[in-house]
This record gives sequence, C-alpha cells and structure tokens, in this order.
Amino acid sequence: MTASLTRRAELAVAAQPHVALLAARLRCFGGTVVPANEERLGFILRAGRIRAPTRIDVRRGDSSAQVNSALLWESNPDLGLVIGWALGSDDAWRRHAWCEDRTVLIETTDAQRMYFGARLSPAESCDFAFMTL
Repeated sequence: MTASLTRRAELAVAAQPHVALLAARLRCFGGTVVPANEERLGFILRAGRIRAPTRIDVRRGDSSAQVNSALLWESNPDLGLVIGWALGSDDAWRRHAWCEDRTVLIETTDAQRMYFGARLSPAESCDFAFMTL
C-alpha cells in the first residue's frame, strides 16, 4: 500500500473503527482496500454478501456509481439498489453501488471482478437516492 493510501486507511479507521473490520473481511477475497468513510458501514457489515456474478448487464452512466445507480433505481424502482464495495481489475476494493434484477447484476460504470454489498429496502433506496442526487 502506498504512503498516501496508508494514511487514508489510518484516517478512515480513526473516524470509523469498523472500517478495519470491513477491510479484513474484503481482504479475505483478495485485493487491497481503498479506505473511505461509509455512512451505512454497520448495515453493510451485517447484511452484506459477496458476489462474483456470472452475468453482468452494464448500463454505463455519466457519473459515479452511486449517482448512476440512484438514477437507474429512480427510473426502475422494481430493481434492487445495492451499496457496498467492488473489487476492480486493479485489485483494489472501492466504495460502489449497483442495481440488481433477480439474478442479474446491473453495473452503471465498469464491470468489476467481485462485489460485496447489501441491498437496500425500497424506503432506504428512496433515502439513498434523495441524499445522492
């Protein structure tokens, strides 16, 4: 880990001690964790599950994964909105959001190698979209 990422990790753990638990869990699946504060960290740790999807439908948006996923969910509220972390092709876990339609993961940026996240309820999805958009 670079000095910059090490310092970010220290700051993230100081702000939210559970970040260390998340990092340890994600490292079990490989990769390096890019630390960040996460509002719903407890929820993600409790309800999160790992996915190495066999089918990904990429619907690329013009913004961040969080904004793109919130916009997609708003236009298709029957989809599930999921928040968490994704392992990219560079072997780094980063905060991420995506949608699900039963067995299909719907990615709004670039397809990732693995996903760890928790599906929001419809009310939580509405709150996430309101706070994100």
